[in-house]
Amino acid sequence: ITWPPPAPKLPAAPPQQAAKLEKVQPVAPAASTLAAKPATEGSAAVVSADKPARRLTVETPLYTVGLSEKGAVINSFVLKDYHEGVDKNSPLLNLFPTDGSLGSLDVGLKGVPGLATAVFQAGVSDERISLTQGTREIVFGLKLANGMQVEKVYRFSADSYVMGFDVRVFNGSDQPVTDSLSIAMREAYPGKKNSNVFEGPSALIDKSLETIEISDIAKKNTLAGKIKWLALQSRYFMTSLIPLKEETASLRLAVLPGNVV
Repeated sequence: ITWPPPAPKLPAAPPQQAAKLEKVQPVAPAASTLAAKPATEGSAAVVSADKPARRLTVETPLYTVGLSEKGAVINSFVLKDYHEGVDKNSPLLNLFPTDGSLGSLDVGLKGVPGLATAVFQAGVSDERISLTQGTREIVFGLKLANGMQVEKVYRFSADSYVMGFDVRVFNGSDQPVTDSLSIAMREAYPGKKNSNVFEGPSALIDKSLETIEISDIAKKNTLAGKIKWLALQSRYFMTSLIPLKEETASLRLAVLPGNVV
């Protein structure tokens, strides 16, 4: 969920890093994200992993977001009211690297390797969608060899930076699912630390605000408790993941090549 503050249109080097939200308790067959039946009517179609991945674009009055069927991730988020520099003719600000090499909101399920790089299928035929009013939902679906089906649902609103995001696991196998589900956020940060503002991951856990400097992640890479929200903060913007209700979970942090958190 991304929203910019009412900051001036100043040059910004969007920092980024990868935070991972993982439930401490295993996903039980009775959980709301799990159903012991195939996907219901209207869900995204199933696709084989060797199909070429499409790139989708959703444009609203506030932003243009890019999504890839590979991993069903967001890899571009261009803000229409903010520029890379003070010049009004400078390019609009993209919160991700412009080459699309960094994706966020990929899903992991222990015991099911490769979900982050699997090719999902979007349940829409148009690759470019214009949303001028109301909301629009896009469902990405993937069927696994064991009969399970994973769906990632993005919900966009024309008048808000807030997006809805659901993960659904349909258990079509003959075995219960006891593995932990995780969601990964990523952001690329500049190599030089900004001494004036905090940049890095933050979270509200057990009613306590946690801010972790990027240089401290190696020694403070796991936090656990009831998570109300978590975020990746840059100089002017922050991207947050806010559960619908507080649940006991763990937050795992890592610094990847390219100063990606």
